[in-house]
Amino acid sequence: MSNQENRPLVPMKGQTVPARAAQPTSPPAATPQLASTAKLGSSTSPVLAKPRRLALLKSSSLRNPNVLAFIVFAALALVVGLFAIAGGGTTDSQAGGTEATISPESSSGATVTSLVGSTTSPRQAVSPSEVDLESLAISSVVSIDIYSDGELCSGGSGSAVLDGNYVLTNLHVVQDDDEYECFVDEIVVRYLDQVDRAPVPGFTAEVIYSDEAADLALLRLDRKPNIGKVLVPVQIQTSAVVNEDLFIVGFPSIGGDSVTFSRGIVSGFIQESGIRWIKTDAQVSGGNSGGPAFNSRGELVGVPTRASASSTGEVVDCRIVEDTNGDGRVNDVDACVPIGGSFSLLSPANSIERLLARVRP
Repeated sequence: MSNQENRPLVPMKGQTVPARAAQPTSPPAATPQLASTAKLGSSTSPVLAKPRRLALLKSSSLRNPNVLAFIVFAALALVVGLFAIAGGGTTDSQAGGTEATISPESSSGATVTSLVGSTTSPRQAVSPSEVDLESLAISSVVSIDIYSDGELCSGGSGSAVLDGNYVLTNLHVVQDDDEYECFVDEIVVRYLDQVDRAPVPGFTAEVIYSDEAADLALLRLDRKPNIGKVLVPVQIQTSAVVNEDLFIVGFPSIGGDSVTFSRGIVSGFIQESGIRWIKTDAQVSGGNSGGPAFNSRGELVGVPTRASASSTGEVVDCRIVEDTNGDGRVNDVDACVPIGGSFSLLSPANSIERLLARVRP
């Protein structure tokens, strides 16, 4: 055997290891290449170890020029084929009947690999750029105003659900509030025409069902005269995953009259009163209550309910610093705005589904 066969091999990680013992004279079986050997979109191909020279080349019967020419041609064709496969970036491989496939990249840039035929089927990650949040807000997100004795005294946000003639929000948004002397006489629901304009009053509403433990309420809409706006119901996803992107859409007082978007992640969960609340680090403020928290697919996974809370759900460092009721004054009648809190809590989608089931046939 040639001395070249005893050279040490250098694997892809860079460590030097001793040369392997000589193999039988038959060619080694081709090893399938996994899709993970090359990064998608990479301009470089995987590093291939230099193949050992076959013992067949030592045979004196191969001194015939025609035979040698045929072998050289075949070897060149093999090398070209290998580099063509490697240059494609991905290949399919089979191991025990399981096929590895490459799915779209997540928002963090990591490649997600799903296994066809596995017992679990991971959800595909979708880039936030594929979800038009502005269009989603215009079609499905509303502002809710509470009037007492003809005066605006409170408000919040909401989402169109079911057939679009109902709105989901927080119960505390549409309840009487003795502390702030806001007693509900009328509920006005406003819709969006543009994201940089104040919402337009289009409906009145009444509470038909509520869930006190989950702090949720379902409103039935009554369209005002000459209003042609048709609200599109949101899609609901009852599964939330830690570290999943979240997009909060609503009308916080500190954001002005137009709709406000904020972003965070699912930071964890906490059990309380039989509810598995979702923790998030997304910025949530007074006025966001009752609005939607969307995932990266534009599905509703929760409703912002408690702002800037600690891990136990207690609100921390809440101060009166904004004109939250819109009367032009900052005083004790305004709701406090949480400052410096760690997490906010979302009422989860499974509680939402239970509430909506009371209306569905």
